[in-house]
Amino acid sequence: MVASPKNDAKDSTNNNPVINSMEFSRKALEIRDTIAASRFQRLNDVLVSSKNMLDYHLIGGSSQEGEPLLQLYVRGHLQLRCQRC
Repeated sequence: MVASPKNDAKDSTNNNPVINSMEFSRKALEIRDTIAASRFQRLNDVLVSSKNMLDYHLIGGSSQEGEPLLQLYVRGHLQLRCQRC
């Protein structure tokens, strides 16, 4: 089953999707989306370009022992400013 981050609750402080991780795991939900790297404040401070995009895939499920788990895959290319310069 695929969940849309647009249908999930929003964090009122910054309008980011918020999930209930236990329910997400129990229902084995998935989210795939693309997000601007500049939305991550600490990362934004070292980005050369604000056009960097990150694809992510979040998968809920359970371990072999039955424990709830979330798997997060992130893919993208970032050009970072040298922190030594």
